[in-house]
Amino acid sequence: MGVGVCLTGFPPGLNRRVSHFFLKKIIPEPARLTIRTTAELAKHVGLSRATVSRILNGHSGIKQKNIERVMRVVDETGFSPNPYSNILRGKRSATIAVYLSSFKQHAVVQKLADVVHRLAKVGYTALIETAENADHADITRWIMRMRAEGVIFVGQHTDSGLAAQVRELAAAGVPHVFTENFSDAKANIVTLDRTQGLELAANHLLDLGHRRIGLMGISDKVPVEVARLIGLRRALEARKLDPASALVSVGDPPARVSNMIFGREMAQRFASGPRMPTAFVTVNDEIAFGAIEGFRTLGLAVPGNVSVIGFNNEDIAKFASPSITTIDAEIEATAAAAVDFLLSQLLKGVVISARSRLLPSRLVVRESTGPANR
Repeated sequence: MGVGVCLTGFPPGLNRRVSHFFLKKIIPEPARLTIRTTAELAKHVGLSRATVSRILNGHSGIKQKNIERVMRVVDETGFSPNPYSNILRGKRSATIAVYLSSFKQHAVVQKLADVVHRLAKVGYTALIETAENADHADITRWIMRMRAEGVIFVGQHTDSGLAAQVRELAAAGVPHVFTENFSDAKANIVTLDRTQGLELAANHLLDLGHRRIGLMGISDKVPVEVARLIGLRRALEARKLDPASALVSVGDPPARVSNMIFGREMAQRFASGPRMPTAFVTVNDEIAFGAIEGFRTLGLAVPGNVSVIGFNNEDIAKFASPSITTIDAEIEATAAAAVDFLLSQLLKGVVISARSRLLPSRLVVRESTGPANR
């Protein structure tokens, strides 16, 4: 039986709209069906739970009408099977743990995004944790608890305590790979050849006549930076120059809270010291940008008075004024190589240790470097 509502004194069009309003109040729309489990779905469609599970998992040999019945209810209800139910039954999880050093570094986040994208393309879900939030001692337990099939370490991990976790993963049959240098001999590493990159940077500056090179953010106290220092020293020694006198550091660098501020403050400290270098190499493009701004406020032109080289080849290097000479970090190539290395282990069913692959570096020359003026 239909229900009508007629209100007098209103124009016909408005009457219809008001009637519709009151009808909604009098006869509320039916609540949307909620289905939480595969068992509830099977009961609703009148099929066995085994049949519904086979349909949801894409198995063949099922009547088309049953497939359509199940998928129609799935569409209507938005039902999604619990991905961890397969894990509890001992099936593969199709998940990869990604352990990130920090969300604060733009290049690291770019690499993370590329890793996640490449994993998704081959059917893997990324479980992301950051060293800023986790205790290294718990990383193995987290990976095991989530039943991750492998782990990718993105960014610069320097804590020596992580080495023990890497060995535990190998012992448990969980393959891993680092996308940056890591000090443990058992670690698998797929990363950019920073030694070659800094050798290219040093040779570029030496060709321009620079003989004293300032270091910003590069220190032998940080294990992952040693490769950069090796490249710088190698280039200097090839020119019969003494690295101890040609490479200049600030004895008490400022705290590195912000890369740009750090670069600006480093420029000011170098400028206030005796015999300032004519060129600088920085650990990333943001520090290079901050250094250029710091020199500008002191009345020093780049590259007229000093030259600056960055690292990563981020957008800021391309659009800064002057544009920044830099080493391209080859983020996409590194992410692709790391993912391929991990997946090859999963495909072959083996766990590899102590493998290292270095990707070639590329110097991008722009406006921030020029001939030495003294």
